[in-house]
Amino acid sequence: MHTQTITRQTARRYVLGRQGLWPGRRWAGKEGTARALRQAEAVQIDTINVVARSHDLALWSRVVDYRPEYLDSLLYQERAFFDYGGILMIYPMSELPYWQTIMRRHQDRWAHHAARIQNVHDYVRQEIRTRGPLASRDFIRRQRVPGGFNTVKDTAQALYHLWRSGELMTHSRRGFDRVFDFTENIAGRLLSEEAPTEADAERFFALKAMRDLALAAPAEWARRASVLLHRSIRAQEARSLLIKLTEEGELAAVTVEGRPETCYLPAADLPTLEALERGDLPDDWQPCGATTWAEVNFLAPLDNVIWDRKRTQTLLGFDYVWEVYKPAHQRRWGYYTLPILIWRPVRRAALSEAGPQDRHARPGRLLAGGRAAREERRFCGGAGGGTGTFRPLPRGPSARSGRDSAGGAAQAARTEAALNRPFSLVSGLFREERPAFRRNLLLAYQGAL
Repeated sequence: MHTQTITRQTARRYVLGRQGLWPGRRWAGKEGTARALRQAEAVQIDTINVVARSHDLALWSRVVDYRPEYLDSLLYQERAFFDYGGILMIYPMSELPYWQTIMRRHQDRWAHHAARIQNVHDYVRQEIRTRGPLASRDFIRRQRVPGGFNTVKDTAQALYHLWRSGELMTHSRRGFDRVFDFTENIAGRLLSEEAPTEADAERFFALKAMRDLALAAPAEWARRASVLLHRSIRAQEARSLLIKLTEEGELAAVTVEGRPETCYLPAADLPTLEALERGDLPDDWQPCGATTWAEVNFLAPLDNVIWDRKRTQTLLGFDYVWEVYKPAHQRRWGYYTLPILIWRPVRRAALSEAGPQDRHARPGRLLAGGRAAREERRFCGGAGGGTGTFRPLPRGPSARSGRDSAGGAAQAARTEAALNRPFSLVSGLFREERPAFRRNLLLAYQGAL
């Protein structure tokens, strides 16, 4: 089978562009937030709040003037989206009929355990019918059972199982605690529709996974699709299904320079890919304001484009590690590390309020950088868990290896000017909520876009 060959740069730009990250943020306001959520296919929710929560960072990096209340409104007032899954993601509400297939799988998988605590399930159901939407905190003086990181209340476990099986949905949030109600009260109109067959749901999620990734080899697609389908996918199944979908005209196969395996993308995106390969920008990719040539964009630690760490290394040459769950003495970069997307370099920043392990850290600013080892020595004042102290690179000719021409110096100056702008981007959103997040900043070069 003959396949088109594209450059690595085209592949990177296509993947980032399809996710709304290149060549700049192209959506704005609450309507733009909804469009970004649909284009992303899935946005992961996370509880950790250092700079901001990961899902808010993911939307800020795509939407001009994004505000967390836009997402709350779309989720809990307009009911345009819902959250679901062991890996908690945001999905369009219109997809709920397909997700009922996945919910039934969870129900079947946990049927034996549910039967043993049927009385707790019945109690939770009755309390919600009587008292209305409830959070786990509303159930007091309950028995502790194994679960979570240690033990949980038996009612919390019942709420989780009823939610995963589709009987309950997230009604709202109280603080960041989920408040649950019956699915029929939240999305009854969708439940009245004819449920898709198992085969229809499998096909739907196979294509959704590819739209999410934009461009992927079979192994990369299998890792993402297994999250949506809540089952493992073997290599042979992945290859066979992608070939079948290509023959049916749903997908297209391409070869990326330097990669031995065939990659796939939605067939409808072939004109976009060909335009990028010619050096053209698709009309609907025009940014609302500044581009990635002019402004820094912090990526969320759980952003779709870096979610699969193996794929991030292959696609972007970026070895990203989020070290929040590592012991302090094992951390190389710092507790909370964000990749930075700007023009050519892909960098990372560790942003956190100073703690016992980094009490000597001082504020710094982003400057134009050189190669990895040189930047690490100059920017990393500490080792292990310390975030270190920012040290600016010397001014003058371009820090990039072998470039000391006037053109290289001008390029370095432009890059430096852009890199000195990150705080105007991010603190504009979080200044009131997190005024101290700028305190510590660790930067190290990792690759090129």
